[in-house]
Amino acid sequence: MAPQWNRVRDRLPELSEALTACAADRARCTEPWMDAWLQAREAAAGLDRDGQLQAVNRFFNRKPYKTDRATYRTSEYWAAPDEFMAYSGDCEDYAIAKFFALRGLGFANQELRIAVVYDKLRRIGHAVLAVYVEGDILILNNQTDTIASHTRYDNFVPWYLVNETALWASAGPTLSSLIPGLAVAAADVEADRPVAKRWRQAQAQSRIPTPAATPTATPAATPLAAFRVQLGAFRIAENAPALWRRLSMTQPDLLGGLRQRIQRTGRGERVFHLLQVGPLTDTEAAKALCAALAARGVDCLVVKS
Repeated sequence: MAPQWNRVRDRLPELSEALTACAADRARCTEPWMDAWLQAREAAAGLDRDGQLQAVNRFFNRKPYKTDRATYRTSEYWAAPDEFMAYSGDCEDYAIAKFFALRGLGFANQELRIAVVYDKLRRIGHAVLAVYVEGDILILNNQTDTIASHTRYDNFVPWYLVNETALWASAGPTLSSLIPGLAVAAADVEADRPVAKRWRQAQAQSRIPTPAATPTATPAATPLAAFRVQLGAFRIAENAPALWRRLSMTQPDLLGGLRQRIQRTGRGERVFHLLQVGPLTDTEAAKALCAALAARGVDCLVVKS
């Protein structure tokens, strides 16, 4: 997921500059989608914030749903807004386009989250845009033009969230748990060495010990609150152990002594193989490890076992 989003996110400034040039001089609208986008943005610009949310949600929901397999001949592809306008897309592509459109209308990055969830009713993965407003989180869903509070979506189990600067792990079993302050992988890291030191200190205090062998047949109890750091989510099962082999060789000071776990989740075309390491007894140790890895360019997020 993180590489897909990083590729799209890195293109957003370029697309924003192109739209700015197009708005200043229509002769500089180099792609057909630009004029339609600007017309929609100009129509929404005079509305209040609720009206802007409604206008953006309706505009993009008119695009036909298309699977990544049908459009890009691959099982998973996150489309940049210009690609979505040209070819349409699936759920996360609607969320990305709405995210970019609202940023262009003045919504702050910290007010927006692309939320990847598991839909318990349909038993598939899904993605929506979560908009943080005062006292609530509103959900923009490509399946409906109605914008509803997160409390109406208890069938959604959050997997992770992203915006331009942060990546969040899920904080509970429903969207009701998505309260600001969940940042785990976008820690304020300024230098690798202090972060790695903080991780090693937390590691020494909080790693779950491996029980020593005893003559009794009763297994040692596993602590109830165990956390892990997730290093990747893959469509292809073999990619998970391959990444672990590489990281265990390149990051031995951070990952040495931790155990890998590969967990299969999802159904049908949205099956993921999650590479996780741990266990760790508290969130602070897991956050410190993730921050240290992020400082070295390794994508990660914290998950509860």
